[in-house]
Amino acid sequence: MSQRRRYPALPSNQQAQQDQNQPQVENMPPQNTNSYSIPVIETQEEQQSFTQQPVVQQQIQQNNTNNSTVQQTPYYQEQQNTYAAQQMNQIPTQAEQLPKFQPSNIMQFTHGMFPVSNGELQHFKMPTGLIITPHLEEQMPTVDFNTELRLNPPRCANCKGFVSCYSQFTDQGRHICPLCNMESQLDFEYERLMRIPEQHQLRPELQNEAYEVVAPDIYRVRRTETFETLSFVIDISNHAIQSGLVKNAAQIILEQLTELKNAEIRTMVSILLVNTQLHYFVFRNAENFEILTVPDVDSNYIPAPRDVIVALKSRGDPIFAILQNLEQIAKSIPAVVSTKNSFTHSSSDLAFYSAIESAYKCMQNVGGRILYFISQIPSAGEGSLHEKLEARKQSGKSVAIPDAAAVKEALTGANEKYTDLGVKCALSHVSVDGIVATFSEFCDLATLHELSRPCAGNIKHLPEYDERRDYELLKQYVVESEAAITTWRVV
Repeated sequence: MSQRRRYPALPSNQQAQQDQNQPQVENMPPQNTNSYSIPVIETQEEQQSFTQQPVVQQQIQQNNTNNSTVQQTPYYQEQQNTYAAQQMNQIPTQAEQLPKFQPSNIMQFTHGMFPVSNGELQHFKMPTGLIITPHLEEQMPTVDFNTELRLNPPRCANCKGFVSCYSQFTDQGRHICPLCNMESQLDFEYERLMRIPEQHQLRPELQNEAYEVVAPDIYRVRRTETFETLSFVIDISNHAIQSGLVKNAAQIILEQLTELKNAEIRTMVSILLVNTQLHYFVFRNAENFEILTVPDVDSNYIPAPRDVIVALKSRGDPIFAILQNLEQIAKSIPAVVSTKNSFTHSSSDLAFYSAIESAYKCMQNVGGRILYFISQIPSAGEGSLHEKLEARKQSGKSVAIPDAAAVKEALTGANEKYTDLGVKCALSHVSVDGIVATFSEFCDLATLHELSRPCAGNIKHLPEYDERRDYELLKQYVVESEAAITTWRVV
């Protein structure tokens, strides 16, 4: 019994005739959206298998008026699903995978904001420019062979040149120096590392023309003894105690010295309190301490100079005991009315200059760092700055709008003694850092800065100091000051 051949319905007779004339290629995508490859069904089994194949119904508009239902092959369905998945996942193209251009590395404007209206443009009279750096230098990498690879820096045996990106490596574990063209044997560990091709792209000494090398221990004849000397000058006047400056300063210093005691750095410490008089802490043994008061602040007398600055590891217990109870100690010390070059002739004055000069004389033979905490302008003894404050109050410059002359006066130092003392500190390798936490509107920072400027010191100002609000900022300033370690090397 003969079987008939059946074909699926075509959009039109003309389209079916064109499709029959085209060569049939199995599992190939169609050339356009309106032509498809039509399989020929010979038997009933083929018809059943054809109807079970997965197809997709799609509506295609023909001649802008008629719509007809056509069938897609499995290959076309797979291609369409892949394209849809790419659109959903938003797979980046090759151009999108390139590194983004950062114009801030090459060009930069002198201003961060510009006028947006004509009115602002008329008042905007500042010169504007564009800074262009076409050949911006990259940061030089630092290589530590001793820490990373546990070996010394590979160098040429003839000229002592370091390995660079121009060095040539041979198969026998040797490298040819680009300076003298001589072969040198590499270390076994570095030779094993160079056998891996990927390491050439990871090692900074082989990818950069210039790099810095951390010197290993064998480059030094003997180990450098690192030590530092810290002298703390703390204001214990009524303003400092009531504002909480004494309490916060003692707590922060206690935390920092606790860390330094367990470190390898040898640390020497002295603590000096000042109001209208000078109060020295003397550590004669590792258990107890004494407080010696010098009423004549201009005499420059230092009691027991050998026991004023002591080692932290050997005398740390009494130092920590002082810092834990510094606020109570400051309240128990009576304040005497100052009569020498005083501002208010009361117990609230501050003999600041004499305290800094005494701290300098205690450590001028060893060098180090002086860190002071004050809450008001120096107003007693030598180096008092109350004359400038009185002149400002009489002229009314502290209340009126400041003019050019007032600004120049405020930025000019009023006492040359502070500059001379700063130069002396620089010659003795003593640095002076200061933290000024005042409540008044004027504290003469220009004159106080002359004390720190010649000896590479810093001065920080905390206006309207609050013990809770400014605690973290005060701690940050103290940590920054103590982080600068001074190292001496005697040859």
